[in-house]
Amino acid sequence: MILAIAQAFFDERLPLMGDETLFRRLEPLGEQANWRWKEPDAGLWSSAPRATAHLFGMMCWAAVDRLARIADRLGLTDRALYWRRSAEVIRTGVLSNAWNEERGYFASSFAGQDLDASLLLMPDIGFLPASDPRYVATLSAAERELRSAAISTGTVCPTISASRTRPLRPARSGWSMPWRGRSNRGSARHVLRNSVATEPARPAV
Repeated sequence: MILAIAQAFFDERLPLMGDETLFRRLEPLGEQANWRWKEPDAGLWSSAPRATAHLFGMMCWAAVDRLARIADRLGLTDRALYWRRSAEVIRTGVLSNAWNEERGYFASSFAGQDLDASLLLMPDIGFLPASDPRYVATLSAAERELRSAAISTGTVCPTISASRTRPLRPARSGWSMPWRGRSNRGSARHVLRNSVATEPARPAV
């Protein structure tokens, strides 16, 4: 919700812009992000065999980061400092816990090995620049694994088990990766546009 409404504080074309009252109503959501980022859950795709903390906690970072920017915009210096510090704590924690040194990429869960398509959102939300070597390495690993598994997103889970002990979910064609060009490593906007899984996709429920 915070990410969706943040634009209201910056877009001067809007007839009614966000104010301090709205900001104060968003802060309780930021407090939830402050403690939920490291809480175990089933993951973005609800496919984890057990509850664990996930790198998608970076969205909690995005929430508090936006609150810091909004507070700056409103001239609320003390709240901007508070949320900026909160964002740094979350960012440091996610980066240190989700990076798999042995495999050389960010895993979808803390101390895990699996890759997840949501990892590619890092530059989109400002968590890491697309040129960051860790992101580039993760992008390369995702591309390699997605190609070999012939996985594409649709209404199914684009999570890849590094050990391949879990069966991969079926997927639809149409999975595109516009991130390659932004990482300054060439252009492959539709890496898996024609990839199809061997098993037909289940209809959306």
